[in-house]
Amino acid sequence: MRGSGQNRDHAIVIGGSIAGMCAARVLSDFFHRVTVYERDELPTAPANRATVPQDRHLHMLMARGANEFESHFPGLLDDMVAAGVPMLENRPDCIHLGAAGHVLGTGHTLRDEFTAYVPSRPHLEWQIRQRVRDIDNVEIVQRNVFEPRFDRAHQKVTGVLLDPAADGPGGEPEFVAADLVVDAAGRGTRLPVWLEQWGYPRAPEAIIDIGIHYATHQFRLPEGALREKVVVAGASHDQSLGLGMLHYEDGTWVLTTFGVANAKPPRTFPEMLALAEELLPAHFNEALALATPIGEPAYHAFPASRWRRYHKLKRFPGGIVPFGDAVA
Repeated sequence: MRGSGQNRDHAIVIGGSIAGMCAARVLSDFFHRVTVYERDELPTAPANRATVPQDRHLHMLMARGANEFESHFPGLLDDMVAAGVPMLENRPDCIHLGAAGHVLGTGHTLRDEFTAYVPSRPHLEWQIRQRVRDIDNVEIVQRNVFEPRFDRAHQKVTGVLLDPAADGPGGEPEFVAADLVVDAAGRGTRLPVWLEQWGYPRAPEAIIDIGIHYATHQFRLPEGALREKVVVAGASHDQSLGLGMLHYEDGTWVLTTFGVANAKPPRTFPEMLALAEELLPAHFNEALALATPIGEPAYHAFPASRWRRYHKLKRFPGGIVPFGDAVA
């Protein structure tokens, strides 16, 4: 943006996801004000969100991602470790990776710079969100964006229209001007529809049908029952089911079973343990026999991976940029 000549008074981010928070963080270096509009009430502590169904399932932060987050949020990694997030630093004894009946890499030294972190998705979101809240020129507002306002004469977006506030007068959308709007609304983005309304073609899409189904259950193990903190048994040509197991910051574990090519994974904790017995070495199953399940299982389906190829468009309106899952 440096040297672009663009006015840089106000930027708006649609969506308070991880992508939206990262966008706000970067924009705060270039704009006088940044406003993030999120329709849902954001929790003040790590917590699952109904509009982020994948946050209950297995997540971890690999080395490159950890370094990128740290570059934008200095101190993030140390704070996560201080909060109890497991850190894997060139420790193959803490990792079990299996595929098609073969164990990969354990017992051997990994790359010297390999460092991974195992925060739950809600914890990572909360850590990032707190840092964005602390930025002086960023405001996070609970409001829903109805649509951007498009200036046909100049072929650019000039701000957004907000749904009427519940306690506000009248019933008309409220206009908020902006020099740049970032669509970080995730997979539910409406930008393709807006483009058509503004006289632009939709972006071509690359779609890969993968048909992944997830089932996840949290549980507790006695301290020291397992030395491994990351356990993955991948699906294969002959076995369409797999699983992953992670140890999180609050001492709990998460077991995610998954099926590819529309295979349905086990849906109850006993059935999940039966799959683990089939896919994992004996010492895991000895430990899992001591597991105490927490709460109810969670389910999620991911039918296809979609890449909206906006870079292929020959024309695109000014003043708006898609980001994160709104793109791919």
